[in-house]
Amino acid sequence: MNCLRHSMVYLTSRLLVLDIEVVELVALACAGPVEHKCKKVLRNPDSTRGNGSNVLVLSLLVSAAYAATVTPMGKVIDMLKEMELQGEKELQLHEKKAEAVQFAAYQQFCEKTEVEKKRIIADSKDKVEVLTAEIEKSGSDAEKLAEEIAGHLAEVESVTAEKEAASKVRETERKDFQAMLKDYTESVDAIGRALKVLKAQAAPALVQLKSLELPEHASRGLNALLSEGSEEQLGEPSYEFQSGGVVAMLEKLEDKFVEERLQLEKDETSKKNAFDLLAATLTRKIEQATKEQQQKEGIKAKKLHDKASASGDLSETKVGLKTDEEYLAELSTTCTKKAADFKDRQKVRAEELVAIQEATKAMSEIAKPALLQEVPDGVGPEPTKPESLVGALAAAGR
Repeated sequence: MNCLRHSMVYLTSRLLVLDIEVVELVALACAGPVEHKCKKVLRNPDSTRGNGSNVLVLSLLVSAAYAATVTPMGKVIDMLKEMELQGEKELQLHEKKAEAVQFAAYQQFCEKTEVEKKRIIADSKDKVEVLTAEIEKSGSDAEKLAEEIAGHLAEVESVTAEKEAASKVRETERKDFQAMLKDYTESVDAIGRALKVLKAQAAPALVQLKSLELPEHASRGLNALLSEGSEEQLGEPSYEFQSGGVVAMLEKLEDKFVEERLQLEKDETSKKNAFDLLAATLTRKIEQATKEQQQKEGIKAKKLHDKASASGDLSETKVGLKTDEEYLAELSTTCTKKAADFKDRQKVRAEELVAIQEATKAMSEIAKPALLQEVPDGVGPEPTKPESLVGALAAAGR
């Protein structure tokens, strides 16, 4: 029954598609004994439009053709065969040409796009891994550089403090040297002047020598010499000034001062050289530490820039990856549905063709008695009435 219903609905729709006026066919089929059955339909041609009415018309057509002569039924059968051939041609046309070509192109698009998207997604995933590793590496390097930079800054601070302390010590040593050098120089000069006086005057000059303003070093040395001379002359009945002895003592003192001054100058030179060497070493350390600190500051800045850039690329890549994955999923779903729909349409067309073939066969079976003999009105046995077929066709329309 389902097959018959499908056949009748499809048959009626094909009649309309082929621009065959159903009303005219009814009129043709109704010529003769069943004319009175068709009047209602012929009076209202518009009532033949729509699925239910079409089935009614088709039922009436079959009934009329059965009750009339063979010629209308033959024409209906010929029409069905023509529709069958047309259906086969359309099926082949759809399968081999228009829709098939269109679907093949769409299927090729699906396959090509799916392959390309999968490649892009795989590349994006690889890029995500690379960027993630790059971000971690850049961040780790930046942290390590920050620690090294802090070490260089601490070294610069420590060495600078050491240099400043050494400079302060050196400044104190220089001031002490200058003071002592001045003292020795003045003492030597004073003794030189005293020797000139002694050599130019007699014994009273020794007493006058004590009244001279001499440097501290010279005064201490002179007092020591005079004390030694006084102790040696105690107990003697008379004092006789020995100018030669005094001169010798002063010359000895002068030589001593000159020697001590020379040693003082040597010590100062050694201390100055040691400080200069230390200062140069500390300066080089400061410069080297500062240079490395500045270089690493630049490298650190680049690492942080690389990290920020990679982070931006990673965000964009993840967004693109998500978009591509969603597109691929949607594409796969759509392509699968399109393929299923195409197969369903091909199946429906094949089923429609089978329905036409079955309808043609059924009508051919009905027309066989009419082809064998023509029965005049009211003569001979009453032919089989087609009410059952009409009812079945009407039921198929429902």
